[in-house]
Amino acid sequence: MNNQATNNAAIKEKLKIFLNRSSVRKYRPEKIPSDIMDQLLAAAMQAPTSSHVQAFALINVTKPELRQSFFELSG
Repeated sequence: MNNQATNNAAIKEKLKIFLNRSSVRKYRPEKIPSDIMDQLLAAAMQAPTSSHVQAFALINVTKPELRQSFFELSG
């Protein structure tokens, strides 16, 4: 495959991921390994924002009772 075809395939794969994403309201009980969590948070911080403001906060909630509270508050 040439560079253009490889690039097009990569773009299509990323678009597929973006278009198939969903919001999560139920979480599995398994703990995510800390190295994977670090990678996920680093990727989330790179996400584009309106006007490149990046006015957000990421909170890693590990206690089940706090998770439940967030769930109830989020509706």
